[in-house]
Amino acid sequence: MTTATTTATTRPSREGRVLADLDDLLRLDHDAVEAYSLAIGLARDPAHKDALRAHRADHERHIEALGALVRARGRTPARV
Repeated sequence: MTTATTTATTRPSREGRVLADLDDLLRLDHDAVEAYSLAIGLARDPAHKDALRAHRADHERHIEALGALVRARGRTPARV
C-alpha cells in the first residue's frame, strides 16, 4: 500500500507533464535556430542560404508560439 501512495504522490500532474513537454520542444527549436544560423554562415550558394533562412524562421515562429503557450500557463519559457 505504501508503494501505491508513493507512486501517486511522485507522479507529475498532467499540467506539469505538458509544461515539461513544451520546454523540451522549446529547447529543440532553440537548438535548431542555432544550427541553421551556423549553416547559413557556412553556405556559399545564395539559394541555399535563403532556404536555410526560411527553415530557421519556421523554428523562430515555433519558439514564439510555444513560449506563448507556456506564458498562458503562468510560467516563463525555457531559454537556451
